[in-house]
Amino acid sequence: MSVKLALIPVVEFSPYAFDKSERTSPGMSAGPDERRKFWMECLADSGIHGISPLEDSWHVPIEQLTQEHALKALVANHIKEHELDPGDELELNPLNGGYVLVVDGKSRVWPTCCGDLANSMEWKMAAAYREPIWKMVWIGHPWVSVRYINDKIEISEPHDRDEPQRLCVSTSPDKLAAAVDHADRLLDDFRMRVAKVLPELVKPELVEKVAKILTQGDR
Repeated sequence: MSVKLALIPVVEFSPYAFDKSERTSPGMSAGPDERRKFWMECLADSGIHGISPLEDSWHVPIEQLTQEHALKALVANHIKEHELDPGDELELNPLNGGYVLVVDGKSRVWPTCCGDLANSMEWKMAAAYREPIWKMVWIGHPWVSVRYINDKIEISEPHDRDEPQRLCVSTSPDKLAAAVDHADRLLDDFRMRVAKVLPELVKPELVEKVAKILTQGDR
């Protein structure tokens, strides 16, 4: 049976960054519908509408970010959180988020703490890896590992110490490489959209460089 694989670039919209009403979080004890309602109301405080997170998360696929206001709000908040002096924006980190690996319609690997869009390089490495020894793929922490066994790329469950204990996904290198290539094309389009909202946020001569840093980590 053929396995369908997708790698979805996502960015994180923390509700607390956009909440203007000092709402109380429903917490993990609440149901997913209540948590999503809290998330959407917080974003609405900042005029952000028309986007939805993947499942029960704060991660929004970059393909959804076609409205300038939502994208500009995300980027402006990211710059603000770095507390840099004007002109120092080349010290920014990439946008928080990363990549969701979807297998046959099910989300199997999610970005973890400290993951960002520059982790595309890690997934490229994973698709090209051809050794039987586990190798870290940094998606944040905990991370996953990959190895090449019997013409398949094996991806572990997330772990944060020693070698992984459980296997998450086994797939052909070609399928993973194709998923990475598609994600890269989405990222290139996203970089251009980010560049369009930057002129009001950074010096004109920094726009293209900052757009690459925010989406690809290039300095």
